[in-house]
Order: sequence, then structure tokens, then C-alpha cells
Amino acid sequence: MLQAVPAECVHECESDGGGGGLLNVLRWRTYFNRIGVCHVGRTICLREVFMTLGLIPFPFAAAPFAPGSAGAFLGWLVFTIGFITHASGALQSKTAKYLRMVDVGFNVAAVLYVNALTHWQPCTALVSLMAAVVWALVRRSETLPMAVVHVLFVQWPLCFLLYAYEYGWWRTSA
Repeated sequence: MLQAVPAECVHECESDGGGGGLLNVLRWRTYFNRIGVCHVGRTICLREVFMTLGLIPFPFAAAPFAPGSAGAFLGWLVFTIGFITHASGALQSKTAKYLRMVDVGFNVAAVLYVNALTHWQPCTALVSLMAAVVWALVRRSETLPMAVVHVLFVQWPLCFLLYAYEYGWWRTSA
């Protein structure tokens, strides 16, 4: 099972070059070693695990969940790219930094796309701006509490905007 790392074993998470702390690290043991996913002593950054879990609402803003949106795939793309990025960061993969750049670039493009096509303006632009400011403020902080801030004030507001866009909320009937 997963066990907390003793204080003397704690080291910084390597995905973004620092951070760490006992709350940010778990040691993989027994179960995962039996199926060959990790080696003894492999660590996981909890902040990355938490941000991965924060992506769960995104597929619900896409087909087949969004009514009448057979072509709604953006939520699945955000979820998939984000999952790969944050999971690689949690496992401290060598490709984590590259994947993070792809994730950020894709998310910027997705936000611009939704802002350009949504009917809920200027609110969408204001929420997007708020999320961008919060992201800029917490992106270098690598603590678990800042991951909570990232999920609550970046991921979920942007997911809400994607819901509003895909479900056609506030669309005026013409």
C-alpha cells in the first residue's frame, strides 16, 4: 500500500525544479511494485495527483454528456492532455517539463477558442482573466495548498466556462 515517506527521506519534487515537503510526497510500495509500474523508493508529488483529480469534471462538458453536442470534444482533450501532463509530473517523468509546455499551450488555445465563440461575454473574458492571473501567481509555488488554489481558481472556473459554451448557457434564441 501507499505509505508516507519518513521526514529524512523527503526530497523535492523534480517536475518543476523544487517544492517538496512531506505533504507533497508519497512512496509507492508493494502493490505498484508487483505490477511493475514503479520501483521501490519512487516518489509521487501529491500536488500533481491533486491537480490530476481536479480534471475529472472536464469530460462532462463534452460528448456524449453535453446535450446536442456530438462534436463537443474539447473537454475530453483538456482532460486527456492534462491527465498525461499531471500524471507525468506526479511520477517525476523526464518528459514532465515538455508535457507541461504542451499542456499550457493547449490550454491557452482552448481558452482563446471558447472566448471567441461563446455567447456569454464579457463574463467569460473576466473569468478567463481571473484564472490566468491566479495561474500566473501560483504556477511556481509547488505546495499542496497552492495545488488546491490551482484547482479551485484555475481548472474549475475554466471548466465552468467550457460547460457554459458547450451547453449553450446564456445563448439568446434568435
